[in-house]
Amino acid sequence: MIGYIENSLRNIKGNPDDIMTCLLDYLDSYKFDNVAFTMGDDFAYELAEETYKFSEELQTYFSSITDYFEFKFSTVGDYYDAMRLE
Repeated sequence: MIGYIENSLRNIKGNPDDIMTCLLDYLDSYKFDNVAFTMGDDFAYELAEETYKFSEELQTYFSSITDYFEFKFSTVGDYYDAMRLE
């Protein structure tokens, strides 16, 4: 699975403009500034460490190339609280 994570990160880092365009397009479809990105699927818990590592590396990468977005781990409750404050 580590090979998959490394390959995914390599693809993302190799196409930063495409990824930024994708994120901006994604944001356009939301009414609020806060957007929830879920990581994994119903069985992600089986690979929780790898999923977390990928998410953390993705956050670090995006934070290094732009300050337009703020990526952070949160709970569903945190997400709803942030939406209520908008």
